[in-house]
Amino acid sequence: MTQMLMPKNIKAKKRERINQQYYFNGHQICRKTFLFAHTIGKSQLDSISKSLEKKGLKPRTHGNTVKTPKHALAITDMQRVKHFIQEYGVKFGVPLPGRLPNHKDLKVTLLPSDKTKADIHQIYQEAASSLNYRAISLSEFKKLWLEQCPQIVLMKPATDLCSACQSFTVSLSNTGNMTEEEKTILLQNYGGHVVKAKKQRDYYRDQCQESKENYTQLPDNQRNRVIHVYIYNLFENRKMCIFVNEQASDRELTWVLRFSIVVVGTLGAVIAISANSIYGLYILCADAMYVVQFPVLTCALWVPFANTYGAISGLVVGTTLRVLGGEPVLSFPSIIKYPGYNDTLGQIFPYKTFSMLSCTFSLLSISYLTEYLITTKRTLQLLWTKIKSM
Repeated sequence: MTQMLMPKNIKAKKRERINQQYYFNGHQICRKTFLFAHTIGKSQLDSISKSLEKKGLKPRTHGNTVKTPKHALAITDMQRVKHFIQEYGVKFGVPLPGRLPNHKDLKVTLLPSDKTKADIHQIYQEAASSLNYRAISLSEFKKLWLEQCPQIVLMKPATDLCSACQSFTVSLSNTGNMTEEEKTILLQNYGGHVVKAKKQRDYYRDQCQESKENYTQLPDNQRNRVIHVYIYNLFENRKMCIFVNEQASDRELTWVLRFSIVVVGTLGAVIAISANSIYGLYILCADAMYVVQFPVLTCALWVPFANTYGAISGLVVGTTLRVLGGEPVLSFPSIIKYPGYNDTLGQIFPYKTFSMLSCTFSLLSISYLTEYLITTKRTLQLLWTKIKSM
């Protein structure tokens, strides 16, 4: 039947299948277990089987062992790349006064950060094409750079180099027309600058280490005091500090911190227990950020006259409108029914955006009014003075 279906010009070939048995530690196993035991793949096993069948039990050699591949780089190509990188480092590099972290070589040359290795490779490609040299790929160029010139690196912000180092480097590279006296003076000035830079860096490190040691030696109450003073100064600079008493003792600050932790933890536990889904809590957190914190943070950064009074009023107005609009995640009913309210679908009106805009408007208006009364009319200051005198 098979011969009747096959064409006449195609001869039937007998199927041949190599029968192989696999052993591991003297026990016969299946091929899958054999591959797993030797951590090889099916294609590698097939190539080993073909080599064993044709050449017998001999060590396998790679095809490129005898002859060199066509795409392999010659020694002259590597030397040209190395010479180019070194000349580029001499022309544009800056010697580092010191050393880089985790770099053993003290003779480190830093290149400006305005050009990446890809840009430098493009310059090499243009020069090679003009001189009819062989072109090299970017990956091979980076590999040769790392192997041949590891001391030449791109500049990073942590190197803290100054313009004086750059000017000294340019001057030292152009000393061909200088006299010996001028060269000596230039080298002395450069050496003095390197010594000053090293002293400055050592002083900075000593101050950081001393600050860490002093902070670790402080008692717990004074550590809390340092943190509160830092937070107070941070918010006071943006005129958004709320309810901070500069004359509060360490005991008062500690009790306020404990009370805040208890209140916030309790509210978080209540919300987590009453919520129906974790995804709903994510939406609720994003909602709070959008309605309350987004206007306050934006005004604190970009509005010069924003102050504490406006922040408190915006917080109250935005939170009130948002809470009274209802929250299905917490099963909180809608007290304020905005236009388009439906008993089945709930709030259709964009009341969250309305609450955010109301918070922003209240913050800006109250901040501007209080700033005008305080700085121009001094009405609030006089009123506060009368209240304190009573």
